[in-house]
Amino acid sequence: MKKQLLLFLFIIGFAFKSIAYTDVTCLVHLDYMRQNDSIGFNLVSELPKVLYKEILAGRIPLWDSPKKNLRITGASLVKLEENTGTKFTRTNNLFFNEVWSHKGRNTKFVILGFSFFNEKINSKEKTIEKLDYGYVDMRDAFNLLYTTKIKVNVNGPDKITFYQALMSRKYHFNLVQFGDNSFKSNASKSIDIKNKAFGKKAKIADVYEIPNTKSLTIVIKKDSEHPSNSGNVLIEGFEEFFNANREEFFNIGGDNYYSYLTYKSGLRITRLEVEEKWNKDENGIVEKEIKFVTFYINNKKMKPLQLSEINQYNLLFIFKTPEDIIKEKKYNYEIFKLNSNYIAEEQSHKYIESLEKYYWSQVSNFVKFYE
Repeated sequence: MKKQLLLFLFIIGFAFKSIAYTDVTCLVHLDYMRQNDSIGFNLVSELPKVLYKEILAGRIPLWDSPKKNLRITGASLVKLEENTGTKFTRTNNLFFNEVWSHKGRNTKFVILGFSFFNEKINSKEKTIEKLDYGYVDMRDAFNLLYTTKIKVNVNGPDKITFYQALMSRKYHFNLVQFGDNSFKSNASKSIDIKNKAFGKKAKIADVYEIPNTKSLTIVIKKDSEHPSNSGNVLIEGFEEFFNANREEFFNIGGDNYYSYLTYKSGLRITRLEVEEKWNKDENGIVEKEIKFVTFYINNKKMKPLQLSEINQYNLLFIFKTPEDIIKEKKYNYEIFKLNSNYIAEEQSHKYIESLEKYYWSQVSNFVKFYE
């Protein structure tokens, strides 16, 4: 029995040792159509767009290949697009040049840069040919990607930078080259290597964990059928405050529309927007943080106020602060924006119910199949 156990441990140890490797150059492929909406972003569509502007401006170099023997100018790239009838920013394919290291269950990956390809039609031979636009080195693009936010749909977090999205490894990708192996004779080997390095049991160094957050802009609505509704109390309370304290109205932007010397008419809040950040923890508890409150007074937009500025008014409505009333959500409201995506008024109730009852990574599906 002891010998069998030692043999078993030897085999397991040998298996782990046999798949260990260090600093292997890899090429991975991202297909636009294979990116799941649930992650909230699509690098295939967004990364070329943000880099294209910088390449044309000359702020980020485009090279002929990862060897960087020749720099391609922005003018040359535009000419190539014109001659081939293609666009750098419109392709279904994106390639990452990377280095992988793996031992046991531990994986480390480094993104070296990005290779851009498209397809062009050869009208004479009626064939589709691969078009190579060039290569962008990660070091040249790092500052841009580290600070620039990627476009996020309703399923994603409230905000995420390109670098965080790249390091999340949540996107779908295929391994197309591993060292000198391009898997032409054994495609399944590619899947096996990828799964061992980035499967569910793998421990990936420096991976970015996407937070379960949402950014919302809500509109608080008056309820004509229920005068004591907390939304009515909030709006009418602020109306009374600004009418009694005209200087505060002019301080938050009223002076952009009226003269404080001559304007004496009544002030009415015609729209009340609240920008919030929602965070759901592992237990499903949602914390709601108020970021800004924006008053539309007499249909004129005032400057957004931070919660600290609202609190300086020292107001109490029905024995509660404005912050308490807003967070309780015991009023009629609509979602105007969700992660910077504008929401149609007639669809708002579906999104509200989704955030209350369903998975935050499946908001669009809930709305799509809502009954």
